[in-house]
Amino acid sequence: MRTKQRLAGILICILTIFCCGAVYGDQKRDQLSEPDMAALFTDAVRRPLIYFFYDDYDYNGTFEAMAVTEAEKENYVRVYFVSSDGAITDLTKGRDLCGSEFQDHDNARERYMVDTGTQKFYTWESFAGGSGSTSYIFGVRNGVPYEPEISGEVQDFMRDGNEIVFFKNDFTNGHDYIRTVLDFDPGSGEFRVSGGAVG
Repeated sequence: MRTKQRLAGILICILTIFCCGAVYGDQKRDQLSEPDMAALFTDAVRRPLIYFFYDDYDYNGTFEAMAVTEAEKENYVRVYFVSSDGAITDLTKGRDLCGSEFQDHDNARERYMVDTGTQKFYTWESFAGGSGSTSYIFGVRNGVPYEPEISGEVQDFMRDGNEIVFFKNDFTNGHDYIRTVLDFDPGSGEFRVSGGAVG
């Protein structure tokens, strides 16, 4: 009788350890830590890393990353999304995003990460040294990366105090930049000019 009880106790212990181990394993697969995610990314992509921004972009409790690396051409970059479980997506899609030497590297997170309160966006400001630039804006919805409709259509997309804005070129009286305020619609994940249509 005692032998059966001992065997039952041992079996329960084994099952408990196995189940707990399985849950822990699933948690590790579902959510990589920042160092593990960064190491996985650099090992897979093998390009010089410029930025690696690890964050909960869609406020769903899991962390993803936007990563920027050097491209084949000097001063050009590639932008990648890394999911919480380590899947890597090239968001550049064959486009030439330039301006690495002109970025505000010292304040990159503050300047190029825009928090709406319900989603966070990373922006690459593509700039070749002229009078204008192009904002490529990358967000995440339900763990999937996307670009809002204004991506590639505006310049200097940023948070300015309590407002999210971009700047438009205006040549009415010389060259000027018009500050334009945006509203964010969390339902669609899109930005709209305040009081107007989608930017």
